[in-house]
Amino acid sequence: MSAAALDLLELGLEAGQDEESIRDLQNQIQDLHAESQGLREQVAAYQQRAERAEQRTQMLEQAVNTWQAKAKQIVGICGQCKTQLTGADVLVTGSCPTCHRTVATALAGNSDSGLDQKELLFVLGAAGLLLGLLVASGGGK
Repeated sequence: MSAAALDLLELGLEAGQDEESIRDLQNQIQDLHAESQGLREQVAAYQQRAERAEQRTQMLEQAVNTWQAKAKQIVGICGQCKTQLTGADVLVTGSCPTCHRTVATALAGNSDSGLDQKELLFVLGAAGLLLGLLVASGGGK
């Protein structure tokens, strides 16, 4: 009878140890589940940031394409040498590519400068859009 009691006692001790091991494993599972959920949330946040960055990139590409087209457009004629002035001459170099007069004096030097104010406004608008998008996207830092 004492051998049977000893066997029961050993089984009880083993069951107690097994129960403790099971609780430890359950706790580990809960910890891993919480960590997994946190990682899923991080991945979702990174995906959202990547999507926003892609949208900003597309907007900047559109603005650059618009600027390139407007920079090539003729916006006036130099009053001194009669060279056609482009949007790039107005906004980038600021001078006539032939006689190198500043754009302000080149256009003002002739009452019939050929300045197309509508085209000039488009060029200025495209430049403003490009600069605004650069600043908004953090590229102006």
